[in-house]
Amino acid sequence: MEKDPGNVEGWLRLAQARSVLGDKEQAVVAARRATQAAPDRPDTWLALARMLNPAPGAKPSPELESALRKAVELDPKNAQALYYLGLAAAENGRKDEARATWTKLLQQLPPDSPDRKELQEQIDGLK
Repeated sequence: MEKDPGNVEGWLRLAQARSVLGDKEQAVVAARRATQAAPDRPDTWLALARMLNPAPGAKPSPELESALRKAVELDPKNAQALYYLGLAAAENGRKDEARATWTKLLQQLPPDSPDRKELQEQIDGLK
């Protein structure tokens, strides 16, 4: 990959492979390289956020939230980015921000979407 640092797909595959092998540190490094190679692609920022996903019980890092914010900035209707950005806000105690983010997502879901009920329950649970 060092010979072709602009190979976004290669960096994304390497990040995923490192993650599967349990090498989280190198998975994050590869995902960061993907964002450097293609900073205007929301999928690179989502990949970085996935690699930065905290261990159970740990709070999302500022870098994870920053990656999700960048993905939403590039694609404001990206359901996955909106969901996880709301989740990160909720887990970090910012319930108003989580509610606003999830409400935005809820408004773009089709009325018959099976995800609507679960998302509404999560919004309602932000007390």
